[in-house]
Amino acid sequence: MARRIEMLSGLAAGLIGVATLLFTLYGPTGRIESAETRPDGTIVTSSGATSMLESQSFSVVLILFLTVMTVSLFGVAFGSWTHATSGSAAGFTLLWLSTIALAGGAMLSLLSIGLFFMPSVLLAIIACIAGRARSSQRQPPGPSHA
Repeated sequence: MARRIEMLSGLAAGLIGVATLLFTLYGPTGRIESAETRPDGTIVTSSGATSMLESQSFSVVLILFLTVMTVSLFGVAFGSWTHATSGSAAGFTLLWLSTIALAGGAMLSLLSIGLFFMPSVLLAIIACIAGRARSSQRQPPGPSHA
């Protein structure tokens, strides 16, 4: 049961996170309004929705953030799948490191788009806990030191 929870929550964290990235980049996350005074004295106003890329463009910080978040999301999905299917210690390590990076990125960007990543962070943490429970069940008891 822990194996299934680990795999499903890890894959869901990756999929929801990638969908979140796409929405925050291209979705209508802001508004733009303008007003113009014509020569005859009338005022024309217009408003519309804008995406994060339209309002902020690409910067070095944004590219670095997007890279870290994308790699972390794929790391959570791949790590949980690898650990759940084969019990690989490398998969478990990848899952934990990716979860830490994902949570860190979400916390650093909490005042802008980090809140959108919280469902993925929560699912990644659930995958880590389920993977840890599964790892604890499989380990044979150690030698007794009396």
